[in-house]
Amino acid sequence: AVPPEVQSVRDLTPELVVEAAVRCLRAVRPALGAPLSPLLPPGISARFRLASDLAAACQELGFGGDVGYQTFLYSSEHDTRRLLLFLVEKLPRDEGERGAEPPGKSGVLLRAIGAQIREQLGTPWVPPVCRTPRLQRLQGTSRFHAFATCPLVLPQTGGPPELQEYFGGAAPPVPAQPPLSSQTPPALLETHTAQ
Repeated sequence: AVPPEVQSVRDLTPELVVEAAVRCLRAVRPALGAPLSPLLPPGISARFRLASDLAAACQELGFGGDVGYQTFLYSSEHDTRRLLLFLVEKLPRDEGERGAEPPGKSGVLLRAIGAQIREQLGTPWVPPVCRTPRLQRLQGTSRFHAFATCPLVLPQTGGPPELQEYFGGAAPPVPAQPPLSSQTPPALLETHTAQ
């Protein structure tokens, strides 16, 4: 809450500016504002880090002006007004804009899923071979395996009785033949294609 002695933007302290910005970010894009604390820490380095993270979040949200740690810690009335107006304009107008969400854990889960989808849609697509490790995790290619195959020994009908006995008991099952489980689907595909 804003203290009663604050009558204009000029009267806002850095603590109030940070709290207002974080609360607006959490309302506009929860995933962006969730890791940020609304309380300005007492240490200089922690203040600088929080203000820098806030500035980066505002830029990611689309703030067009110059924004940096100084905007939150040592800002002018003009800069504070521009930033707060930008954040207030981004706030959802009413509950209809947010959509009907069920209460409780399912609503939290739906918001988290929606935030994750918005984040992924906001990231440009990059070909898999050009992705950094962070993009691989974000765009879902961290578990891709190279198409490595190995020969499979498949049961055959006919032939000498020793061969039939081998396929009947001593031969390992087809899924257990590749040395790595990730090689089973490629080996099956290649064997099927060759037949």
